[in-house]
Amino acid sequence: MGSISPDFVISADLSAGEERRLLRDCEVPTLFLDISPAGKVWRSARNVAGKRRLSFIADATILSLEDARRIAIERGREEEEDGKSNATAMPFRNFVETVYGPHAKTVKRSHHQEMRVIRNHILPALGDRPIAAIGKAEIRALLQSKVAAGYGPSMVNRILATVKSIFSRAVDWETEGVKESPARGIRQLPCPNRIDAFLTPAEAQRLQVAVAQSENPLLRHIIAFLLLTGGRKREALDARWENVDFDRRIFTVPLSKSGRPRYIPLSDEAIRVLHAARRELARVAPEIAASTPWIFPNPETGKPFVNIFTSWNNARKRAGLDHIRVHDLRHSFASALVNEGMTLYDVKEILGHANMATTTRYAHLSRERLRQAATVASDHYKLKI
Repeated sequence: MGSISPDFVISADLSAGEERRLLRDCEVPTLFLDISPAGKVWRSARNVAGKRRLSFIADATILSLEDARRIAIERGREEEEDGKSNATAMPFRNFVETVYGPHAKTVKRSHHQEMRVIRNHILPALGDRPIAAIGKAEIRALLQSKVAAGYGPSMVNRILATVKSIFSRAVDWETEGVKESPARGIRQLPCPNRIDAFLTPAEAQRLQVAVAQSENPLLRHIIAFLLLTGGRKREALDARWENVDFDRRIFTVPLSKSGRPRYIPLSDEAIRVLHAARRELARVAPEIAASTPWIFPNPETGKPFVNIFTSWNNARKRAGLDHIRVHDLRHSFASALVNEGMTLYDVKEILGHANMATTTRYAHLSRERLRQAATVASDHYKLKI
């Protein structure tokens, strides 16, 4: 077994037909460089049930030798301070699956997306580590590896936010050994501001024609409902008939993004869309229509659509609106409210924003409307200078 030098970390590779190699660091004996056909990764040795096991640290092409040594030393110090193997502490994976996950399912509308981020990005790096032993260096290494893999700032920040949420709950619930979140103080990556897209009335008409030609018979109703209510995609796809109060003309989202119920007023046209969706489902899937609790179910399964991207993508391309996302229908709804004279406070309440700062993205629309209104004065006085 050889030793590691900084130059070797950069140049080390496997020759054709060569088997996996494991090299011990000459300065930190618990640090190893694992070289295989899949690449090079840092690993640290730790005690598990009296045996020495190797635990993943990070991709060696991303994390420097100095940082890898620091992590290995931190892990060794943690074992010494405990006076016993850290393996006896709750693994991060167990905490997520038995404590955090069930909690998120009950309080977070987007828990499915969050658990997907955890399974695909966080558990592979931190899952086998004792939750009390995870430090800032490991979290930074995780984020650096995602940047190197080509993930954008938005995705990397989502991973960081999820890690922070997990450790915040671990601290709140006084999880053994977790006194402070190791993710505290780690800042998000700067994200370039995306310009929100707004449908013009003419574009909305083109889109309506395109979705009516979709192979998904309910797509036209889903899209119309989103455009007429400002709802989020998942709110519409998971909508149930029990959530609609036709007498009070209100659609209730039981668990919104803010974690609280949200009440969406329904216009005459939005109500007509709901009735039209019911008739369409009865036409294409009468048995499902007679028993399903969902407003826009998949006619083939009777359950909510997992995703509508394919049919939506085909429709927006037919309409020549490739740049429009489903979420832009929500922006378009807000744009229509502002342009018709509604205040930003009205928009905030209808869209269900937790704070006014989120709604101010539409402030420029009201300024444009006021500029147009100001022309009334010039038309009135008809000054010629």
